[in-house]
Amino acid sequence: MQTSSATPLADLTHVSPGRVEVRFKPAVFINAAGIAAIMQERVKLCGVAPIAIMLVLPPDAELDLAVMSADHYKANRSTDGLKAVAIVAESSMSELLVKLYFAYFPQGFPTRIFLQEDEAKAWLDAEFSIDPMA
Repeated sequence: MQTSSATPLADLTHVSPGRVEVRFKPAVFINAAGIAAIMQERVKLCGVAPIAIMLVLPPDAELDLAVMSADHYKANRSTDGLKAVAIVAESSMSELLVKLYFAYFPQGFPTRIFLQEDEAKAWLDAEFSIDPMA
């Protein structure tokens, strides 16, 4: 089984049977096409088995504001198997934009925003662990 993959915007790692980490590359320009590629790559990497995602946005990431005008999970049919998404926003601007995005496009799975990776991992471990023996 493949455990890691990459797109032009991010590196994806299947860190456990129930978790994928998506790390945006430094100084990346986040656009709709790049988000679609990440969502497609996640499905290639782990299919639609139940999964929780930790997404890490670096402090120097730039965002195409057009990204804020569409529900990318719906547009890319990328909700199958998603148990939760924890977003680590390493800048206050990223945190604000992510909060605004999910206020406009609430999802059918839990989403939370964190400033630290260890907090995001602890939330995912406590709430959405997937028993590999199940």
